[in-house]
Amino acid sequence: MGAKIEIHDDHFAQDTDDIRWLTEVGKRSWIVLSKDERIRHHPLELYALKTAKVGAFFLMSKGLSGDEMAAIFVKAMPNILNACGSSKPPFVFLVYRYGKIAKVKTRDKGGWASFSLQKK
Repeated sequence: MGAKIEIHDDHFAQDTDDIRWLTEVGKRSWIVLSKDERIRHHPLELYALKTAKVGAFFLMSKGLSGDEMAAIFVKAMPNILNACGSSKPPFVFLVYRYGKIAKVKTRDKGGWASFSLQKK
C-alpha cells in the first residue's frame, strides 16, 4: 500500500522506555503506528514526541487481536499516507475501527504536546 512497516521488537527490546524508542524513531524520521494511545496522555512521552518531531497514529479500538489491529491499519493506510503527506511532524492522529482518522487538535499556539503537558 505504499508503506514499509518496521516492527518495534525488531529494533528495540520490548521493555525499552517509551521516551528512548520515540526519540530514536524521530531520528530515523519514522512514523509511529501504535495501539498504545495512552502515550498521548503522558507528559514525558508527549515531550519526546514533540521534541523528536514524531508523527504518530494511535489505534482507538480496544480488545482486538493482532490480525484485527493490522486490518484496521491497512484500511486506514490511504488516510494515514495522505495525512503524512500533508502534515509536518510532530503530529498525532487517532485511528478508528473503520479506517477513519482524526487529527488531535491544539488549543493554543504551543501545539498538542504543550496542551497535553499542561493537563495533569
